[in-house]
Amino acid sequence: MYRKLVKKLLKKHFGPQKSSLTVGDRSKREDTVQYYVSPELEDQFLAVRDFLDQKYPKESKVRLPELKQDFPYSLTDDGIPQCAVYKVSGGRWSARFCTVKEVRYRNIGGHISADFELKEDYARVSDVEYSDFYGFWGEFPLIKDGIRCERNGVPYEINRALKASSRFRNFTVDFLLAISEKENRPILRHVASTISECGCFLPPVTYSELLNCRTPSELLGRFVKDGNSLDVDLDRTDINTGYVMLALLEEIDPCDRDAIAGLEAPAVSKSIDLDILYSGFSARMFVRNYYTNVLMPHYPRIRMYADDYAKVCIDRGEKLRLSADLRNLILAHEELINRYRTDDTVMQETPELSPGTAQGS
Repeated sequence: MYRKLVKKLLKKHFGPQKSSLTVGDRSKREDTVQYYVSPELEDQFLAVRDFLDQKYPKESKVRLPELKQDFPYSLTDDGIPQCAVYKVSGGRWSARFCTVKEVRYRNIGGHISADFELKEDYARVSDVEYSDFYGFWGEFPLIKDGIRCERNGVPYEINRALKASSRFRNFTVDFLLAISEKENRPILRHVASTISECGCFLPPVTYSELLNCRTPSELLGRFVKDGNSLDVDLDRTDINTGYVMLALLEEIDPCDRDAIAGLEAPAVSKSIDLDILYSGFSARMFVRNYYTNVLMPHYPRIRMYADDYAKVCIDRGEKLRLSADLRNLILAHEELINRYRTDDTVMQETPELSPGTAQGS
């Protein structure tokens, strides 16, 4: 299902269909395996291939050893080599999105050939029966507070790829929009918009739970706790931002509720890192990233202050601040640290009563 759609989107976002990983090869056959590599990336290595081809006469190329060139990540638009491998097997399709390990130059019939050598998949989607929404959704393991558990939602590997690769992100957004229209699933349009704005999808919901909702407010309603609500139209914000707002309510000082309600997608995106995508949402990590990447990105020690401040607050059951200025943040950090040390000193200096000791004796 959707085999033609997947091929069309791979061509749109990764490059023209080809039958091999040979640089510059434009052959196109309807094989069970097809490759999609950006021509702009290939052009970087054609000059090297042509230089070697012209430098060595045909008879010398026979003795020329195979040469390998590590793939320079700086050549890609966002730090990750771009290559998609599409395969059909048993009537089902799969698409692997790979990193490139190196480029190999070798003699083939008197001419120098340059070939990409793939390293590993950074994401995989397919229409296999056991996957939820073609592998974009499912149950996956994570480590939370040192304990292994299971979490539903967009798997970490998919979210990591969405964050890192603009090509994979755009492919996913277009795929979601197409399915939303074809199957009349309006919630998928909102998921696509969220991924486009934030580069990931955060709420821990199963795919069936997602499809039971038509609007973001229906989906996010499951995360609203008694007495905790914001004067915000959740249908007018992206799903990640709405989810973060609701998740912060119990951890943030009530005087900062306006700051929570004022969160927008760019700030939320900058505050969601791989730690949060792997372990699930954490107010401590979000606040640390929010101060570091949004409020005070140019202050070199802010990450240390914000991280220690958030940790001590949560350990002590204190409410976090989301709108403190630098001076107040440092003062709060030092106050909490000093209080923590004072409490520890009192505990160490307080003599313990033995089981048989009576008070006042």
